[in-house]
Amino acid sequence: MPSGKPLYNLDGSENPEVANIFKKIRSLNDDVGKWARSNFNTTSKDELDDRLKICHQCEFWNPKGFGGTGSCQKCGCSTQAKLRMSTSKCPIDKWGQVNVRQED
Repeated sequence: MPSGKPLYNLDGSENPEVANIFKKIRSLNDDVGKWARSNFNTTSKDELDDRLKICHQCEFWNPKGFGGTGSCQKCGCSTQAKLRMSTSKCPIDKWGQVNVRQED
């Protein structure tokens, strides 16, 4: 169990801190699954740069996350990883999936 805290409080309500961890794990699992089904296609350099600009201006971007490479506080993903997956999309729809490029 994450952080040793129960999923539910004594009054039966959901513990939001623990529930948030499970939501982040589920989001990561979904994103990696879609990416794997796309044969691990990545974004182009231009698309990566566009996504980075959007994330850097977002109120949910944490520049200190993942050892200073940045993370999304909404979905919990590393921006260095998620932005490179062509099948991923922003959890608040600031950017979406892109056409996959074929590796030569």
